[in-house]
Amino acid sequence: MWSPRSRSWWRRGITRARWGEADGPHEAGTALRAVRWGAWAFPWTARLASLIGLLLILCRMLPEFRPDRSARSRGHVPPEWVDGEATFFLTINCQRRGVPQLTIDELPGKLFACVSHYRELRRWWPEIVILMPDHLHMLVTFSWEPGNGMNAVIRDWKRYTARTFGIEWQRDYFDHRVRSEADHADKWQYIRENPVRSRLVECYDQWAHVWFPDRVGWDRKNP
Repeated sequence: MWSPRSRSWWRRGITRARWGEADGPHEAGTALRAVRWGAWAFPWTARLASLIGLLLILCRMLPEFRPDRSARSRGHVPPEWVDGEATFFLTINCQRRGVPQLTIDELPGKLFACVSHYRELRRWWPEIVILMPDHLHMLVTFSWEPGNGMNAVIRDWKRYTARTFGIEWQRDYFDHRVRSEADHADKWQYIRENPVRSRLVECYDQWAHVWFPDRVGWDRKNP
């Protein structure tokens, strides 16, 4: 019924349609014609597989969509209506939990220097950063200029500290947008009391590994 040449053309077109390998409109048209030729010659299962492959081809030909806030990662993208100066409560964990890593020797001072450096670069504006033995918390506002944003800044900071100081961070992090003054006060108290809850100290101001824009350590006059 078909010549060897037509069979070869049909098989090539139907294969590329199934596996989504067409490179452009011309090959997509070839795949479409192949599907039409096979509509009456093969069972419905083969035709269905071919149609799915053709849809994949057409989807690949659509213009690539990028969100307006391209600096914000897919997993940490606040809605467009969120204020660019919103404050976030962040938790970043070490890969190995339960093992003191961030509070040993001179590492806290080096990490706080990195926090201050990123602030000077105007990539973020932390209010408070507290180091726990295997994780850290902070209240922070981000720059959303191109190349910045929550995910980009944290990624770069973790990458630098991991390469420079040998810290093994977990891949992701936790973020919570502060929605009210009451929410802000609650997160501030959570950070302040974290060493006490962990039974590392009896009173929060005994914990030395806390950073503020103007100092390191607690000020008992301004808790």
